[in-house]
Amino acid sequence: MAGARPVALTWAVVLEEGLEIELLRTFASGAARAAAEAGVAIVAGDTKVVPRGKGDRAYVTTAGLGVVPPGRDLGDHRVAPGDAVLVSGPLGDHGATVMACRHKVEGEGLRSDC
Repeated sequence: MAGARPVALTWAVVLEEGLEIELLRTFASGAARAAAEAGVAIVAGDTKVVPRGKGDRAYVTTAGLGVVPPGRDLGDHRVAPGDAVLVSGPLGDHGATVMACRHKVEGEGLRSDC
């Protein structure tokens, strides 16, 4: 739902061993620029390095935090036919699905939002 005032975001990156530092600088400066344009602060982050050949170079993930102004209604009753609705399951579903796909493991019930 749209309508909250953006306040902050988190930024995390998974890097494959050997990733060019210049590419990481490009990611970081792009994140900083986007945050500044949105008027938000990057309040938390994380970095993980995975072995060479196990990370498809890099993955970046963000999460946004906003404040709903007083009197603004963001209830689900505002959803209308034709709206795009993105739904994700419990946090582990996506990660397990991606790992299963990468390692060619079939698993019943695995699903992802991508």
